[in-house]
Amino acid sequence: MTERRRGSAELLCKKLAGWFDVEWGELPSDKREVVRQRFPLSWESLTPRQRRKCASDLDEQHPTDAVEKERAELHFLLGFRRVSLPQRGKRNASRPRPSRQVVSDDQLRRLEGELRLEGVKHHNRCSEAHRRFTSNGATRISIQAFRRRWNRIGLNIKKKEP
Repeated sequence: MTERRRGSAELLCKKLAGWFDVEWGELPSDKREVVRQRFPLSWESLTPRQRRKCASDLDEQHPTDAVEKERAELHFLLGFRRVSLPQRGKRNASRPRPSRQVVSDDQLRRLEGELRLEGVKHHNRCSEAHRRFTSNGATRISIQAFRRRWNRIGLNIKKKEP
């Protein structure tokens, strides 16, 4: 840990109390050093109210008490988990996996070929294929999932009839 870290153990609001309304040129040298080290924005570009707010935000981000540090870290990790886990689950769910595929690509292509030969119209083939595939009762798949797979392998694109 550097001197900067050790020096920041005291709250920034306390260090700069009474100096937020003062311009940069009027600040004592020790206060200027604190501002240079800790403030993310230049002192001159902020209003006194913004300076106070920035100092209190920095104090909240870097607590000095061990209990407060632990609590802040816990809140950070909980927030990270809340955001990252659903995204990870969503990414995994969108990937096609053989274990999740009740209907193989070959089965879909075979059904589509049979229906084309029988003269079933293009826009009715998916629902008819689903009806035939699930008619034996052994395979259960929703029409939405079936249609997603049908579209994913490109069977929804109308092809010229030979």
